[in-house]
Amino acid sequence: MDDRSRRPVLALVPALIAVLWLPVVAMGLQPQFDSELNEPPLERSVFVGQPIDGDVSRVISMLEGSWKTLAATGDSEGEPAVWMHMLPFETELLGRAIYVEVHADGTPWLPVQQMIFRVYRFGDELRLRTYEFREPERAHVLANLWLAPKHIPLDTIRADELIPTMDLVLERARGGYSGSTPMAYPTGEYAAVERRVSMTIRPDELVSAETLYGVDGQALPSVGTGERRWARAQLPATVEIGEDGLVIIELEPGRTDGPPTDEGDILFINYEGWRTDGVLFDSTLVGGLALRTVYPPRVIGGFRHGIEPMVEGLRRKLIIPPELGYGQAAVQGIPPGSTLIFHIHILKIEQSPAMPMEDRVKRLDRP
Repeated sequence: MDDRSRRPVLALVPALIAVLWLPVVAMGLQPQFDSELNEPPLERSVFVGQPIDGDVSRVISMLEGSWKTLAATGDSEGEPAVWMHMLPFETELLGRAIYVEVHADGTPWLPVQQMIFRVYRFGDELRLRTYEFREPERAHVLANLWLAPKHIPLDTIRADELIPTMDLVLERARGGYSGSTPMAYPTGEYAAVERRVSMTIRPDELVSAETLYGVDGQALPSVGTGERRWARAQLPATVEIGEDGLVIIELEPGRTDGPPTDEGDILFINYEGWRTDGVLFDSTLVGGLALRTVYPPRVIGGFRHGIEPMVEGLRRKLIIPPELGYGQAAVQGIPPGSTLIFHIHILKIEQSPAMPMEDRVKRLDRP
């Protein structure tokens, strides 16, 4: 599907966040763990418990937030804008780190990169390390949940699920920090064999640049040589957290000028459902067929309430507490008491002739 087309957009992302994607591991080939515990072993990072000094804290604070690219120079000139969201966190398994999510302007539901950053000390050196997820599918559950930072399940990420990709050595610079990779790193993109990256970090500005080298040792003139500037921005998305614990993140409002959905209308819905540990338990995208159901749909309460009012084009990410999901019942692939996470897109609504169009429109005026 178009929603999974990543490569064209990856070219827009600066080298600091342009790391190689690994093949998706089929669910049937995922590691199996002790069935009695039904959970993976705890793999902690070696950085857990490392002292956090003033420079580390300042860099993390400067990176935190949402960033959007401004006018680019060099070969990046004329490219569409790109967003990057950084959410600092601390867990028992990873210690203090930053969750990073990148997407093209206009498609926040389709991240082109999801990573972990870490700012740490290597001896006397201040470094920023980047990690990619060993299995990209593992990160899909986290998409857009930075908008609800108290509910994003970062505490389930284990150290062995991440692959370190590069380090930047940082030094204090005017108004912030600046640095570059201490060596060239291997790459296979754009016929290049090595890359070097630099970055400047200030409270209200990020500047990143990359140089790619061919097998002859010369810089490639056509790609990766531009400088990219980022400024703080606010993504136009809304978050609603109900008293019942239901979290609704609206990424696209859909059509708001049509008549209300009524009993008997036919809904066509694409959705993906995950456990908080990243296991995908259901998806219409796997089989390529949207869910066809009659309004009101016979689904779990959190799913139904989370997409009301139902309109064509609506896109939402939901975090559904057990009470609005399957409760303490054990469902195939879902343990009792599970919090569920859904990405939902209403593709189309076919109206039933049961209610005349004029009566539907009148309902819009009701208090």
